[in-house]
Amino acid sequence: IILFVFFILLLSSIALNSYVYLLDTGIIKNNQWKTQVIHERHVTKMLEKLENKKYALVFGTSKSQRVSKKQLNVPTLNFQYLYGDPKVVYEFLSKLKDIHWNNIISIHFLLDFHVFNDETYSRDLDKIFIKKNYYWHDVQNVWGSLSVNDLYISVVKINKNINKNIEYFIHEDGHLVSVKERIYKGIITDERLCKLPDNDYVFNINKLKYISEIERLVQSKKISINFFSPLITSGLAKSHLPFLNDYVNGIIKNTSNFYFFIHNDTISSDRFNFADQGHLSNLGIDKFFTLDWEKYKINNNNKFKMINSLVTKIKKSDSSKERENCK
Repeated sequence: IILFVFFILLLSSIALNSYVYLLDTGIIKNNQWKTQVIHERHVTKMLEKLENKKYALVFGTSKSQRVSKKQLNVPTLNFQYLYGDPKVVYEFLSKLKDIHWNNIISIHFLLDFHVFNDETYSRDLDKIFIKKNYYWHDVQNVWGSLSVNDLYISVVKINKNINKNIEYFIHEDGHLVSVKERIYKGIITDERLCKLPDNDYVFNINKLKYISEIERLVQSKKISINFFSPLITSGLAKSHLPFLNDYVNGIIKNTSNFYFFIHNDTISSDRFNFADQGHLSNLGIDKFFTLDWEKYKINNNNKFKMINSLVTKIKKSDSSKERENCK
């Protein structure tokens, strides 16, 4: 009996996990299926779109994954899959062909704090640029997900799609679409966010230098690029105070096109502008892109004034309730 049950579970896992994987990666076409993961194939398809139409490009982490045509007012491809590591983004851009470059309107690149640490956020770019079949890779992925937990996840995904109970999905242009908006409750519950670990916020010089390499490459194609910081809640901004100088100095040594936000009195103090303390909600991302960005442009000439002004505003902001769990 035990062997029979095991055999049934194994077959069910292979069948359902394979089916969900094929739907998630777009191998099986189903316009009704909403995928919640992004795969190399999605990026390859986005590049194919870039061959035929003009787009603005967005790079960054989960903090910029909602940026789309709605905010930039032009067709937009969001390459969140690359996860905003400057080295990876530079290598990606270096592989673009003239047909791609000729259709790029502009580039927005969110520079998150943690992407400059010593960790490697690698991506296999060959799977994106070299047209080859992924069959062996697909078999490995499915075989590696033959667990009861993965079977449960597949069942949940199918159930949510059938019952149209999806909280979010990934648009074919790469950005996240929040269907059932999650609103921040206004209190930091994770104590690790009260005092951020120093080793997570090391600014690796070798990674920082890729910012200038990216800027040089993009400008050689006569395309504009805007590097920008995240915008977070008042309470979380206070946790970032020890790292602001290193963060800003490392970036502006490598670019003159950096927009330094982190905190905005109006947006950062209202929990409805956030899905959680570090990620803007739909409402928040819209407000973010209606700000006068030129007021936030920072360089060597104004950095002391801007950093000191921001630090003062963050310290004065009323985040006592948000940080009530912080000791």
